[in-house]
Amino acid sequence: MLVAMIKATSGKELKDKAFEELSDLSGAAPNVYAIICLATSFKFGLSKEEVLIATRDTTNASLNALTLLLSRHIVTRDSGGMVSCRHRVIADLIVDELKRRGQLAHAVTGLSLLAATKVAEHMHRSARPWRLLKQSINHDFLCDTCGPQYAQNLYGDLEDLLSWDYHFWLQRGSLEVKYGDIRLAEHFLATARSLGAGDYLVDTEWAYLLFRKAIDEFGLDARSLVEEAKLILNPIIARSHDPYAYHILGSQGLSWTRNRIADRTEKERYLRDLMSMLEVGCKKNPRGTELQNLFNDVRYEYLKLAIKIPPPGPRGPTA
Repeated sequence: MLVAMIKATSGKELKDKAFEELSDLSGAAPNVYAIICLATSFKFGLSKEEVLIATRDTTNASLNALTLLLSRHIVTRDSGGMVSCRHRVIADLIVDELKRRGQLAHAVTGLSLLAATKVAEHMHRSARPWRLLKQSINHDFLCDTCGPQYAQNLYGDLEDLLSWDYHFWLQRGSLEVKYGDIRLAEHFLATARSLGAGDYLVDTEWAYLLFRKAIDEFGLDARSLVEEAKLILNPIIARSHDPYAYHILGSQGLSWTRNRIADRTEKERYLRDLMSMLEVGCKKNPRGTELQNLFNDVRYEYLKLAIKIPPPGPRGPTA
């Protein structure tokens, strides 16, 4: 409906209209708009006070910018006083465009700091501030949006506010497992385990860390690390439908066979076990394309060994 109305009244496509409105903004307005669009994309409205906290503006510039955006109907305020982009489709378009331009970091930082100041240890994890924090400091989101180095810096800025929260250390450690320093990852995830003992997400990431150490650091007792990782992941897989534990066991197991198992028979046996495990995971998650693709990769690796393709012989003379 919104797309049709905009095209009918202005003769422009929604995307063109949204980008034109963004380009027309100046001063503090682009940053205020970016924060509101990002929150809307997360399915959150913001109060006027929250917008101003997220901008970290000590002058009236952001307040005046918000007033301007409301008067132009670029953003709207509901009956409860919460401000949002006038449609989530537009918010998503603006967020994607700002990410493409490399101009989203200020808004991400603002929302993260806002949420970090609102959460409290006694507060239920389903409360609004916790939900906003979980989305805004997710390591995959931060890396995809602003890059690993930005994420590392942001976590450093948030440490004083969130040092008591195991989820903060989980995200910080997960970032280092994937993109950074394995020793820092171990320190951060050990902190997450001490604060959030028993959380299966923390345990899953710890198993990922063990696989990484086994595969990358050749001086360690690699096999015992792999066995420890499997002992952690197997009960998680048995009681949970979460595909992530399957993915860690499958992807890291595949990497383990490629890099650290030399014996052909042992490699075949390991890959066979991985296929059986991933087949169960695919049945539990029939719409999980990533898990299915991983199963196909493991099966291909196994078939390369099982059919024992001989090395190519010498080639004859070419014309």
